[in-house]
Amino acid sequence: MVVFLECGENALACLAEESFMDWVSLLSDRRLQGSGASFTHESRNPFETDGDRIAFSMEWRRASGKTQVHEPDMAGLPVRTRGTHSLEVSRVGRSLGQNVAGTILARHNLLDTVSLDALPSIISSAGLAHDLGNPPFGHAGEWAIARFFSRNQELLSKIPGRLRAEFANIDGNAQGFRILTKTAGWRKTGGLQLTSATLATMAKYPFSAEYCPKPWGKRKYGFYGSESNLFAEMAANVGLEEILPLRWCRHPLVHLLEAADDLCYSVVDTVDAALVGDLSHIEAIELLMPLLPDGESSYRHLTDPMSRLEYLQSKAIGRLVKDSSEAFLDQEQSILQGTFPGDILMSLPVASQLELIGRVANEKIYNSPNRKIREECGDEVIVTLLTALCEAHMERERTGRPIPSGQAGDVLRLVYDGQELHKLGDNRYQWVRSVIDRVMSMTDAQATRIATAIDPDLRNRLELKISNSRPVSSQPLSQF
Repeated sequence: MVVFLECGENALACLAEESFMDWVSLLSDRRLQGSGASFTHESRNPFETDGDRIAFSMEWRRASGKTQVHEPDMAGLPVRTRGTHSLEVSRVGRSLGQNVAGTILARHNLLDTVSLDALPSIISSAGLAHDLGNPPFGHAGEWAIARFFSRNQELLSKIPGRLRAEFANIDGNAQGFRILTKTAGWRKTGGLQLTSATLATMAKYPFSAEYCPKPWGKRKYGFYGSESNLFAEMAANVGLEEILPLRWCRHPLVHLLEAADDLCYSVVDTVDAALVGDLSHIEAIELLMPLLPDGESSYRHLTDPMSRLEYLQSKAIGRLVKDSSEAFLDQEQSILQGTFPGDILMSLPVASQLELIGRVANEKIYNSPNRKIREECGDEVIVTLLTALCEAHMERERTGRPIPSGQAGDVLRLVYDGQELHKLGDNRYQWVRSVIDRVMSMTDAQATRIATAIDPDLRNRLELKISNSRPVSSQPLSQF
């Protein structure tokens, strides 16, 4: 009998009596849509090659121009972008993998057959790629796209219901899997052709949109119907159990990637909030101090406020990495069986402090008046792009011309080259998917530039909204 349960927030785990996932399969280096197992170079493992392919991709370059919490180059301040965050998660994930690798391989008698750097390399590469599917303007951009299609059901009327639901609940995780396995890179198939272990470690939500009934809500999923066969291939390669149609159990290393992601949010978002003025220096210190190892107070000898925050950030992350590694090893059996009921961080002694940081972040950072105004601006940019592109494609359908005359043709030329449009045809599902692919790949600046070219009055409206927001970090850091 198979029993399934929610693991963390909306993430599925599975419980199979007398059934355990196997580390040999879980660490599969078989490349998706590739020619079998990876070529092994004596100086590096195939999972490090995954990281190289990701880091040198055009998609990863764009991440540096996408909002993490605050827009890139906010008032000249060094706030994190989506790319910075991904690099941080990659480094933290590598440390977690290094901490647990030796014990896991020894427990399963794999020290002679599996390299010690396999686990940290897998998590590190997955960390680099885990947010590649996110659109411009952060999660606000994701919600704007989902709302647009939820409110324009007539546009989707020619698309089958199951696929239509994906557009009304667009998800950066599913988009990321699509990018990595289909649209990125120069290969004819398989996208970047990453190893199955790296792709599976990214799959925080290993199920399709059918299990997310709420439109543009908080329900997440891991792949679109167009890539379901690729997800199934990957899952089979690493030995994930399909417990319901298009619904698999989680890869164990997902728990470590999720811990790396969440602890970066908890700690580094707090530092950024002090940098831009959403939190005072004192508020940030009071939130981070309980995360430090007992007796740690050396920060008091530092006088520069940013040095203090960087010190607290370093010590808090170090403590959380150590505790998370120990928790993973303690829970390895239940994780392999799929019965671990939550996320790693919430099992730690400092879980209550992390929950407090989350509540403060929701109130003062993610829902700050200044950020809300910026989100409204991003929403207007996204809606302008989607409206113009969908209307232009509808004109293509009506006229049968790959590039119609007039404004529709002008809009399409701003976003596509002529060869792309000729290949696309007039299939409604294909062109709606192409619109989403293109808009979600844009940086904040690129999306704004194209949207204001389509609607010149938009720039004035955006500037007016931003001028009504409060100045960023009006108090110099030296005065904290």
